[in-house]
Amino acid sequence: MAFLFLLTGCRNKSEQLPGQAQVAPADHLEHLIQASHPSLLDEGPVELTLVQWLDSDGWPKGFSIEIESVICRDVKCEIIPVQMFFDVLGNYQKIELRFGDELTKMDHIPFSDEDYDKLQQILSNRTSALRNIKADQVVTPEQAMEKKAVDGISGATALTEEESIVEGAAYTSYTLWHWANNPDIQAQAHTLTAKLAVEDQLLGFLDMGNEQYLHFAVDQLIAKKLFGEVARSAVTTQLGPDKDRTVKPVMRYLEAATTSTGQPHYFQFIEENFHSLEDQTRVRMLESMQATSLQAPDGFMDSISRWLPKLKTYYEVHLLLELLDSKNPGSPVTTEQATRLLEHENFLIARRSFWFLEEQELTPSQAEKVNSFHKKH
Repeated sequence: MAFLFLLTGCRNKSEQLPGQAQVAPADHLEHLIQASHPSLLDEGPVELTLVQWLDSDGWPKGFSIEIESVICRDVKCEIIPVQMFFDVLGNYQKIELRFGDELTKMDHIPFSDEDYDKLQQILSNRTSALRNIKADQVVTPEQAMEKKAVDGISGATALTEEESIVEGAAYTSYTLWHWANNPDIQAQAHTLTAKLAVEDQLLGFLDMGNEQYLHFAVDQLIAKKLFGEVARSAVTTQLGPDKDRTVKPVMRYLEAATTSTGQPHYFQFIEENFHSLEDQTRVRMLESMQATSLQAPDGFMDSISRWLPKLKTYYEVHLLLELLDSKNPGSPVTTEQATRLLEHENFLIARRSFWFLEEQELTPSQAEKVNSFHKKH
């Protein structure tokens, strides 16, 4: 879905004029943006004001936007302004109504407390079935009133009122869900937060235990070329027990740090930490080494070939032998370490080393061991 940034429309409520005394940072910025909605596809994107909220240090802390409870082309609809709030990455958090306003269902029945609770659950569900529903599949309030039918989802759609809508307010549920989970708003929130986020805030994102924030922080640390010791330490400490899914962004950051600084941060971290990590994390690290285009320092490949006898799983041995064969071919050190695996208690590992050694130039002693293994098995 296309979107357009209109950052030139940014208005800072506390913007200083010439000759004024220094003022405190603004608590918010306003950005004119354009965003699309399934109910407005025929009309194209609409212009909205996205408010970016800031803390006392000027760091971004979230967003809000005012939208209408339903998209209605008929004055019969009851349209309520809704303030919708998002976190700094554009993830929906909550809605608020003006004092005295309330959302209503068919026949102008006000939402109950239970209805508001259910709506909150619906809007917070980013994988809701509503994401696949087209606007013309939803009975609008105008249509419902004309047909004197219950505002709901059309019969061909596989949705239940219990799961995806507030009963009697399907179109409101649909309208608000597509604003709450709007890709245009989310993309612009990412861009606006990236513009203002400083190193300390990005490092704070790393410690939130949230994979989305981790990837965002790593992307921005790379984009801003923040590769100092504090940042490197903060990123690499994301690796640990049950954190194998963090390996890719961590290794990507270390690759960028090595490229930018000319220092072998990527390879130093691997050599110093490989054996302290869990099996799955080591596997992801080996996959990263296979894929990287970085040139390893002299002696690095021979050094890591000494890991071979210490590895316990077949897949790790397989990956490391593939890596050494492609990036350090013909190494006598690697051949000697692989020969030791012929006596491994795991026969699959021993056989994998045999296949590797068949393609290598061997000493007479090594050749004898390989031939012995071949005769035995």
